[in-house]
Amino acid sequence: MPKTSQNRATASSSRLRTLATKATPAKRVVEKRVLNQKGIRDSIAQSNASRRLYRASVVKSSSDILMMDLDEDSQKNNDFENGQPMELDDVLDGTSSFNLSHAGGEFEHIVADVLHEESIQRSKHKDHRMRRDRTQNQIDAFQMQMDGIVDAYMVWAEKMGDDAMEKRPEPRQTDHVTNAIKLHVMDAFKSYTFSISFIDSDTNVPAALLSHGLLPTAPLRPSFAFSIRVVELYRITHLRSPHLTIEPFVKSLCDLHRTPFRRYLAQQFSVAFDLYLAIRASVSARVDAALSRNVPK
Repeated sequence: MPKTSQNRATASSSRLRTLATKATPAKRVVEKRVLNQKGIRDSIAQSNASRRLYRASVVKSSSDILMMDLDEDSQKNNDFENGQPMELDDVLDGTSSFNLSHAGGEFEHIVADVLHEESIQRSKHKDHRMRRDRTQNQIDAFQMQMDGIVDAYMVWAEKMGDDAMEKRPEPRQTDHVTNAIKLHVMDAFKSYTFSISFIDSDTNVPAALLSHGLLPTAPLRPSFAFSIRVVELYRITHLRSPHLTIEPFVKSLCDLHRTPFRRYLAQQFSVAFDLYLAIRASVSARVDAALSRNVPK
């Protein structure tokens, strides 16, 4: 009997009473199971296997998400490498990402590409105007202001008298100056910066320059001017020697001023010379009208 009770105690200690749930489609059933040492080991092994399987599934799903992000980033990088630059705004606000090396310089390349793209888009606009169109627009702008220009020239010529070709342009002495600008002036023997003062009687910008004895090279916003006496010098010289063109004359002026010749100087002198001839023609027309010489007989 004692032996039998000892065997029973050994058997009971080597078993484990557990509660397990068994799920069925209709209901959950709680059942009792008695596990011996082998059953316990199998249960522990099955539980560990379930944990490993769960961890593997979590790692796999995380790696899939990471690979999807990497594929998206690589696709963006491929698009960038294939000539489709990413938007700079997306990079700045964090919407798009790009790979950075230890050497750096990738962000500078993106900015340079964006600026280059914008410059290409701006350069697509073409100016279909020809040179004759721009010249005609300039002539029309001067013609619209011709009455005020001629009036200013006649006032200046009357004021200067015989000293008009001897004295260099001087600022007007007045207290009613409304505005002033500075521009570069080329005279007979010297080039200098001159300050032009505007008063209420000036009808336009060229008229203000003519009041100082200067001929503008642009109808609206001139930055360069020639003195009337140097243009008159070329007019008289050209009458005596028609072979003398504008370019060698301007080159001679540059030699006298000890400055290098620039081709645009000859073009600007041509504009001033044409304006001077138009002013003289208008003055002659006014004199003929005053003397009734324009009335056909």
